[in-house]
Amino acid sequence: MGDDIVHLAGELGAFLRQHRLRREVLALCLTVADRMPRLTRSLAPVSAVGTMALTVYVLHIVALWLLTDAWHMAAVEDETMSGLPVLLAFIAAALLLATVWTRHFRRGPLEHRLHAATRPARHIK
Repeated sequence: MGDDIVHLAGELGAFLRQHRLRREVLALCLTVADRMPRLTRSLAPVSAVGTMALTVYVLHIVALWLLTDAWHMAAVEDETMSGLPVLLAFIAAALLLATVWTRHFRRGPLEHRLHAATRPARHIK
């Protein structure tokens, strides 16, 4: 029993240190973003992917399914580095598609549907 309490105390300490580190990294990022607007603008595609993360995630899963199960692409199925070009293509496609989409719409398509589906919850008391 005593060992369990010591173990839990150690885990709690680690959790608190990680939480503090997260806050410090977030504060640093916000400070840099505030003081370096050019850097912020150059990272706009990354921000665009963040605003439609659910859509990008679902498209990623669908693309992986198509490449492995539907088209049986060997580059994705084996254990070699040949999957690296596929990964880089996914990243490039996500950045490009999200950037283009967010220039015309505020949310991604799945994010918009999720927002619309949860809108009635505002009226529940």
